[in-house]
Amino acid sequence: MTRPDGRTDLSTPSSRTTLVVTLAVLLVVLVGIAAGVGGALLAAGATALVVGGSALLRGRADWLRLLSRRAGAAVAGAGLVVGGVGTAFGLTPTTPAATEGTALAGTPSSAAPSSTPPAPPRPALTITCPTGAGAAPVFGRDITATAPYRVTIDYGDGDRYTNDDQHLGAVFSHTYAARGSWTVTAQLTDATAQTTTATCTYAWPRR
Repeated sequence: MTRPDGRTDLSTPSSRTTLVVTLAVLLVVLVGIAAGVGGALLAAGATALVVGGSALLRGRADWLRLLSRRAGAAVAGAGLVVGGVGTAFGLTPTTPAATEGTALAGTPSSAAPSSTPPAPPRPALTITCPTGAGAAPVFGRDITATAPYRVTIDYGDGDRYTNDDQHLGAVFSHTYAARGSWTVTAQLTDATAQTTTATCTYAWPRR
């Protein structure tokens, strides 16, 4: 009821109802802003449960126009339903999105292991032609390579041999059928298919 001076008389049931409803709506809006949809529904459900429960216990609540226990029970039941829905919203897990290669907060990050192993070192080979060794020289060699590897030698006189790292003596010795000067070429291929080449010149007889 409005007084002659323009103010609202809060002692009347309709004015109290308007005030309570306004405050309840304001509470729901504020909670919704602060806590989201779930919080707003939970606040609305709790408010309805308190109002309906009060009317149910007292038999009626004239100030809210709840004129029977049945009406109070209905409002309380609606409050339970709305509160349950709000609780369900609040229990929905929210997992922060993590982009690939970015660790979540509080989780130590570790560098992903490289899927490509480092390349082995390139093989090394030197070959030494002897001097004054006659028709059947034995060639010196210095090899650094990843085993198993193989060596192919072209002795320059038309003979060419290949063998593995377990039988190097068979390829680093040769017998020439005639005197002359030959360019000896050796090629090494390691276990990773890397190659290297070395040469020397053999003269028989020695010049």
